Amino acid sequence: MIKLLRYFSITSLIAIVSVAAMLGLFYRQVAVDDLVKLGESKNVALTRAFANSLWSEVAPLLDSDSSLSADELRARPETTELLQAVTEQMDGLSVIKVKIYNLDGLTVFSTEASQIGDDKSANEGFLSAVSGQAVSELTHRDTFSAFEGMIEDRDVISSYVPIQLGGNTNPIMGVFEVYDDVTPLLESIKVTQRSVTSGVALILALLYTVLFFIVKRAEGIINDYQLELKLRERELRKGQNALELRVAERTTDLREANDHLQLEIIQRQQVEDQLVHNANYDSLTNLPNRTMFIERLGRALERAKRRSSYMFAVLFLDLDGLKMINDSLGHSSGDQLLTEFARRLENILRPPDTIARFGGDEFTILLEDIEDISDTLRVADRVQEILALPFTQNGKELFSSVSIGIAMSVAGYDQPDDILRDADIAMYRAKSKGGGRHEVFNQSMHTKAVKRLQLETELHRAIEQEQFRVYYQPIVSLEDGKITAFEALVRWEHPERGLILPIEFIPIAEETGMIIDIDWIVMREACSQMSALQKQSPASRSWLMTVNISVKHLSRKGFVEQIDQIIAETGLDPSSLGLEITESALIDDDETTISNLSKLNARGFQLHLDDFGTGYSSLGYLHRFSIDTLKIDRSFVGRIGVDGESSDIVHTVVKLAHNMGMRVIAEGIETEEQLAKLREFDCKYGQGFLFSKPVASLKMAVLAAEEVKV
Repeated sequence: MIKLLRYFSITSLIAIVSVAAMLGLFYRQVAVDDLVKLGESKNVALTRAFANSLWSEVAPLLDSDSSLSADELRARPETTELLQAVTEQMDGLSVIKVKIYNLDGLTVFSTEASQIGDDKSANEGFLSAVSGQAVSELTHRDTFSAFEGMIEDRDVISSYVPIQLGGNTNPIMGVFEVYDDVTPLLESIKVTQRSVTSGVALILALLYTVLFFIVKRAEGIINDYQLELKLRERELRKGQNALELRVAERTTDLREANDHLQLEIIQRQQVEDQLVHNANYDSLTNLPNRTMFIERLGRALERAKRRSSYMFAVLFLDLDGLKMINDSLGHSSGDQLLTEFARRLENILRPPDTIARFGGDEFTILLEDIEDISDTLRVADRVQEILALPFTQNGKELFSSVSIGIAMSVAGYDQPDDILRDADIAMYRAKSKGGGRHEVFNQSMHTKAVKRLQLETELHRAIEQEQFRVYYQPIVSLEDGKITAFEALVRWEHPERGLILPIEFIPIAEETGMIIDIDWIVMREACSQMSALQKQSPASRSWLMTVNISVKHLSRKGFVEQIDQIIAETGLDPSSLGLEITESALIDDDETTISNLSKLNARGFQLHLDDFGTGYSSLGYLHRFSIDTLKIDRSFVGRIGVDGESSDIVHTVVKLAHNMGMRVIAEGIETEEQLAKLREFDCKYGQGFLFSKPVASLKMAVLAAEEVKV
């Protein structure tokens, strides 16, 4: 069939667009030419007005000796007076710059002082003006030095105009160059150009519509004629159809086989695409995973090597408190929070930036092509802000925070893993300061991380080589100074560094789980020492040996049974062993923890709540697990007599414990004043340097305590 309508439509549309565009361009050229002529007339008029009104200031400058230097010209008082006068007269006008040349082409004045003294004698515009013909030019300036300073992106008409006082027949005294800002007028021409183009296009479109229906009718007539010809050809084709049918039947099987093969290819491609996606994207959040992030980070490092001005940053994010949400509301709630957090991150970052989930509650962000670190800090602050907003799940509001570590590309990294390592170190620094904040990596962090790794390695070796020693500090009656118990304290006897106190290695041991092995070493040695002492001295059989137990033990099955084994091996009576636990152990609702605490109560072991007052246990927990003794933290005891609030807290804890049938031990007693106050508060027991420092032998601890006069 004839495609007359299609050919007509394509040809007409091309013609409409071409004609409209050409007319628009023609209008623009005419308008710009008129604008230049108008601007030139305006600048000529301004030149005459300036020359007439400011001739007393201009004339001395035009008579300037061409041999004068630029500095001498700028220093002339006429220059300063003329600059002030020109600035006042130009106020409110579109003129943005004025220059004056004498007949030798010397720039004797310019509102841009740096151009005074320039030689324009060879300039075509100047030569035209000297010959009596004003000349103008329209140019676009990306930057331009105007009266008010540097301006940007302006369209300017610059005119060279001869200075002729009294009319065109008078002699030429010099040349004015006037710069007129016509940016708004040029923008107006552009708007009108678009209107003209649109109007022409609309008129041609209406004409096209009329012709469309005419051509459509003509096409219908032609197609009807062709249809008649086809009917005559149909009989001829019947014979051909029979032959084609046979061919079609034979090719059907081939086509079906081909279709099946194509389907298999498509399905295989889909599987491959899915595998590629799974290999590069996180299944929960659909964010890029570690593999894709490292690939993009590698490309960013290559760009930074090629372009010295290119800068990027890596942010390592760790959600604070996700474990608590998983434990209290279930992992599905935690997964929903992670997904919502991912969506919030996507909404605040630029398309070139990369967000990835590394697994668990860890995310990373690659900020590319940034100006400086302030851009990164703004992003980190924004991330903190969006996570501070509540997450709503099943009508409940959940709150979380995020710890962020930042590493900048300016450190000169070679491998993606290096910058990720430093961002991770900075993140852990932020988390160690309480979380909900961001830290920028510096070299001291890396030094501390290396030192920590070295300490962790040496801690493993210390366990293997039995480098830990048990020290003992007596607990005495504050009434008569007699020994009632000892606390077993661990020290690390390092082969090179000497004696290392617990504050340096216990936090690392807690984090790595090595505290479990250390606690068993201390407990076995302490129980053995106490058992031996009790066999030698009947008076010591009423004494108690207390051992600090990490909260990690309480969540492990077989913990109580292992204590039973140590008791059996050392021969110590269970009533002579006290276990010091922290307040955090009491709020753990883990079934194993609850079971272990109940077993300890049932076997008769003493339970001491260590550092009481610094945690967040409730009175209900104290009753529930039959706590025998509260130990008041040394931070309160140390301020007795100095801080009235601390004294009140100690007094209140003592009364509370007595009312609940518990003993109270005050830790860290160092002065007679503290001892007197504690007696006044009716505190029965205490330990501290006033009685004895921790010593390496249990017998030495006994001797030290017996020498104390209370």
